[in-house]
Amino acid sequence: ITSNDTNYSVLILAALTYTITDNDSESAPVQNGGGGGGGGGGSGGSRNHDDDDSEDDSSGGSSSEEDVESVSVDEEHPFIDTVNHWAEPAILNLFGRNIVKGRSVGYYEPNANITRAEFLKVVILNAGYDIAEFSGSSFTDVEERDWYYDYVSFAEFSGFINGYTDGTFRPNSPINRAEAVSIIMKIAGDGITSYKGADVKFYDVPITSWYTYAVVSASKKGIVEGYGDGSFKPEANMTRAEMAVVAKRTFDVYFN
Repeated sequence: ITSNDTNYSVLILAALTYTITDNDSESAPVQNGGGGGGGGGGSGGSRNHDDDDSEDDSSGGSSSEEDVESVSVDEEHPFIDTVNHWAEPAILNLFGRNIVKGRSVGYYEPNANITRAEFLKVVILNAGYDIAEFSGSSFTDVEERDWYYDYVSFAEFSGFINGYTDGTFRPNSPINRAEAVSIIMKIAGDGITSYKGADVKFYDVPITSWYTYAVVSASKKGIVEGYGDGSFKPEANMTRAEMAVVAKRTFDVYFN
């Protein structure tokens, strides 16, 4: 506990009395381990549908994984707001592998949207990359002083991301489920080269969309399962809890 914390006993009391509100997401009990996405991700700005980075232009919050020192409130439950949460096992797995730290001391914010920069950090470290200091990012809104500069530069250099047609990456905007799965499968180096219409098991995933290959691949591998109503909700923003579950599944399938 750092000097910035209010009181250790207050944190412990909060941990004991915190009430979790489950939402429909990857691994939520009502979904039998499937689904995800809180909040809709509308289409905004110029879209490049051959791109894995086509999403809305809304801006995310200023807090991030890199704003927090790696301080544990409790070794067993480092985050007050994930105790008894459906995604806690996956979150603790990422925490134990030093991939996530939380957004403030003792708080992970599992139901908040994950930003594009945070997402890149998680999926790159989850794949085991030991990134060097990359320079020369072409995105106009990514500067060398930014905490995510090396992650974005590495992902761009490796061909994992392309960004927007206006030359931006929009690191603090949320990432939707279609974009997230497309990048995950690209980093995993796995993707089907053909599929049949019957392989697309989600009613809201078009057969010929730019992200269909990735969704079908991820579904076949058990990385995503969708909602109980048969939808995938590709435009919905991915939450931090969902990202943890998908990252854990990806690690188990490809990198463990």
